[in-house]
Amino acid sequence: MKKILFFVLFLFVKNIFAQKQFECGTAYYTVGDGSGTDIYKVIQNTNGILSASFLVRAEKDFNGVGYRRQDNLMYAVNGNRNSDNKYNFYQIDATGKVNTLKKLPLSTQYSYFSGDVTVDGKYYVALANGATPSKLYLVDLTDPNYALKELTFPAGISIGSPDIAFSPDGLRLFAYQTATKKLLEIDYNNASIVKEYENNSSITDNYSGMWTFDCALYGYSRNYKGFLKSELEGIKNPIGFMSNVGDFSPPKIQSIDGCSCPPPVKFFKHAKKTINPDTCITEIKFYFTIDNKCGIEQKDILFRDIFPNEFIITNIDKNPFGGIIKQGVGGNTLVIENMNIPNRRDTMVITTRLKPTIDKEFYKNQAFLDNIRHQDGAPISIKSDDPFTPEYLDSTLVKAPLFVKFSNDTISLCPDNTAKIKPKIEGENPTYLWNTGEKSAEITVRKAGIYSVTVTSDCEIKIDTQVVINQPLTLEIGKNFDILPGDSVLIFPKIDGYNPLKNFQWIPSNGANLKSKTILNNVARPNVEESIIGLNVMDIQGCMATDNLRIKLRRNLYIPNTFSPDDNQVNDYFYIFTEANAQVELFEIFDRWGSKVFSKMQCPTNDPLCGWDGTYLGKKTDIGVFTYHAKVLFLDGVSVDLKGDVMLLR
Repeated sequence: MKKILFFVLFLFVKNIFAQKQFECGTAYYTVGDGSGTDIYKVIQNTNGILSASFLVRAEKDFNGVGYRRQDNLMYAVNGNRNSDNKYNFYQIDATGKVNTLKKLPLSTQYSYFSGDVTVDGKYYVALANGATPSKLYLVDLTDPNYALKELTFPAGISIGSPDIAFSPDGLRLFAYQTATKKLLEIDYNNASIVKEYENNSSITDNYSGMWTFDCALYGYSRNYKGFLKSELEGIKNPIGFMSNVGDFSPPKIQSIDGCSCPPPVKFFKHAKKTINPDTCITEIKFYFTIDNKCGIEQKDILFRDIFPNEFIITNIDKNPFGGIIKQGVGGNTLVIENMNIPNRRDTMVITTRLKPTIDKEFYKNQAFLDNIRHQDGAPISIKSDDPFTPEYLDSTLVKAPLFVKFSNDTISLCPDNTAKIKPKIEGENPTYLWNTGEKSAEITVRKAGIYSVTVTSDCEIKIDTQVVINQPLTLEIGKNFDILPGDSVLIFPKIDGYNPLKNFQWIPSNGANLKSKTILNNVARPNVEESIIGLNVMDIQGCMATDNLRIKLRRNLYIPNTFSPDDNQVNDYFYIFTEANAQVELFEIFDRWGSKVFSKMQCPTNDPLCGWDGTYLGKKTDIGVFTYHAKVLFLDGVSVDLKGDVMLLR
């Protein structure tokens, strides 16, 4: 019994850990098309513009999506009720895997349900739409049996809202009344409307797929085919005022929903490079902006950032968040304990210096805030985001003040004894000086040797070297072939050259039938008597080589001019011989008066049973000359028509 219980527990735990979590701090959009649901990730750039990128497709159709940050999974009900008049209650992970948790006996008089998850993660809340009065259903997510609680609005209240969404602090639940175009604040504990907000903008479209993020309420407009925003805290506009903040038009829309895991704080990091003209020292200032304008005051926060080894922290210019510096000036790691982040937006600034030796084109790293807490008290770690890139929660990129590198340490001259060499440069206003005396960014060399370039940018000087040898590009694609009809030829080009290959081009004659013109190792299956296949290759220096091969088909079809059907087991049948297998489509034999004495169709060559045994109507024919007519079809689709005479001997 213990083994059985352990096995069941193992399967349960295994199933939990097999789920891939969504990323908290991000908004998501789900678009159902009846047969499944596409999930999109919604990203906001520095200008507040939203865009959506496809994440995954779930092979079930669901609606009323809510995000639960306690397990970073989505919860929803199916778009249409089952045949038993119940609704499936789903749990969805970031791979699109859908688990059916329970069948819910939701009322059948309502047309659809919109949903969200409470901030504390206790309830999945569903608003029943399409009948009077409206209802709220609360599914207890902490109960293994997902207990269901039903609340009814006062008589006469009918809410038709495509979706609902909790505010970031979790204290308010919002719906959008499509009939009146008003934003509604709902008390979900008592199923009542707390307040109505007028839409004071010119946009009066339906507000579907709602979610809260960045102290604001977002939704989707089908007419505008994009995202709308309504600020909840009245920072710029009153609640209910909608503005267009992004375009988004999924290929299919049957049901559309939004959900999010609002970040307690936003964390940005960007860099600015300066060069001191007096000391020629490159300094990189890093700006860490923490935005906590719509969250709770964060205390006892751990800040940590490990810079690349080439960076040295020289000064902490500004730190409005306080704390105890554990690692900092003199190293490449910044660690601050016991930071306090108040309800505002502020920026910490530090200065770093780059070491003189720089062998990389760019550097990137990311900072972290640990012990950040949601309204429910759950601690999380937040990564910094580079605000000047479209990617969300990405590392901050710092380009080297000067980077010089040839793509290949050694290259070869072309057959015309020339090569162009140019280093890859990362730097501002570079100047060049080659050991040949030339001062251009690219030079043409005509003999083997060692070529170096000195590049200067501001105070930085870098030198790199290019070795040039004389090893021309050569190409062989194989010898000529004689093959049987229907056979294939494997072509493995032999390319000999020092420079990397840039591109190639196959040039087949008509009927060569290459497997693909986009692959180098190829297969040819010709259907003409003779075909030519050519190949041109070019390396990164522009050096070119060409070669071709010829493929001939040998059919080797043979029909004897005599046969002796005397039952001595030698030459008793008159039939058609081919080297390769082929099909006799038609084989007819006539006597000297034109009468048909033999006919055969659809039989193989090289088969005596497909030939004539010298009889007609069961009797042996006389010695003499007979004429024949035959059609033979080869495996490559070519048909050969044959006519001639044969002498019958006894």
